[in-house]
Formats: sequence, C-alpha cells, structure tokens
Amino acid sequence: MLDIKTNNTAYQEEMGRKGIYTLSVDRWKKELDITEINIAQVFARRQIRMLSYAPLPIPAAGYLLLPICLGMSISEFFQRLYRRYKMGGVSYLLSVLSNYWKRYLHLTSIPQDKSL
Repeated sequence: MLDIKTNNTAYQEEMGRKGIYTLSVDRWKKELDITEINIAQVFARRQIRMLSYAPLPIPAAGYLLLPICLGMSISEFFQRLYRRYKMGGVSYLLSVLSNYWKRYLHLTSIPQDKSL
C-alpha cells in the first residue's frame, strides 16, 4: 500500500518524484479554521472513532461559532444548487442532487467486515 508510484503532479516524470507528497500531510490543520474542523469532527464522529483517530480538542469558541458557520454553509449550498439550475436546468440539478446523495451515502456508510 505504501509503494505509491506517483504523486499529484503533471510533471512527476520530469521531477523524479514518487510516493506521497509530504507537504500535503496535515495541511488541513493549517487551511481550515477551528470552526470548520469542529463541523467536520461533528459530522464524521462515527468514522473518526471507527478508524481510531484522535479528534482535535475544540475550544469553546469553536462551539460558539458552529451555528453561524453551519448557517453560512447551508446558504452556500443552496447558492451552489441555484447556479447548477441556471447552468443546466431541472434535469442537471436533479443529476447533481443524485450525485450528492450517492456521495453522502458512501461517506456515511461503515464498511462491514465480511470475514466475521
């Protein structure tokens, strides 16, 4: 599993790189603010526990800003849906929603061990 042949670059052969690009490891800790991390941890709580990850401690400010951040995210989601509707009409919007739903189901499903 660790013998990765490529990393995420179009110039991999010219650069002579292979494997996991180490600059990407833990980049989310620098890119996301504490409220975004809190939201991710709230919604992925089951998966975090199942995979034995240690959640980051969230200060009180992260919890206080959670409703505001969620409201903004919901607003952005509906704005995105409206733009999809304007781009391709009802059929395109329904296709986008179907793909969102499939992705949601995939992300929220917990793999079952079939050997048991």
